[in-house]
Amino acid sequence: MTVAGSPAVATHVGRPFLGGRRLSLDWVGAVPYLVYVGLFLVLPSVIIGIGAFLDANNAFTLDNFRNLSRSYVVKATIDTTVLSAITALLGAVFGALLAYAIVMGSPSGILRRLTVSASGVLARLSTSSPRATVLTFTSRISGCSRSPASSWCTSTSRSR
Repeated sequence: MTVAGSPAVATHVGRPFLGGRRLSLDWVGAVPYLVYVGLFLVLPSVIIGIGAFLDANNAFTLDNFRNLSRSYVVKATIDTTVLSAITALLGAVFGALLAYAIVMGSPSGILRRLTVSASGVLARLSTSSPRATVLTFTSRISGCSRSPASSWCTSTSRSR
């Protein structure tokens, strides 16, 4: 406070003219994700959820749930559940064994280089051309930071 009783620093700086609070823009970064989730997860789920209670004429019905007790639907459900469980268990066991081998192995070993290279390449697979993917994979396996077609990469990888 100054001697006159008014604040030395203006307190209204950066606030809206009509009072209230300024809207935080922290959520803007989540907009693409929220749009994606809304379009590809929430919207199809809502369509299926509503469609489960409609017949061919778009009239409300519970007859669709009667079909769930048919033998082929029950068999398909059980078969799908068993296949999903087996796939999940095999993936978990294989992933745990691979992770153990990578952690316990040599940092410059072929298994670690293969796994790290494959992970990086597969993560980029959808955004790059197949030729670039193959070149990236082979250059990472050989330990080169350039394209394997270049003479520098070929000479250094042979000298190792």
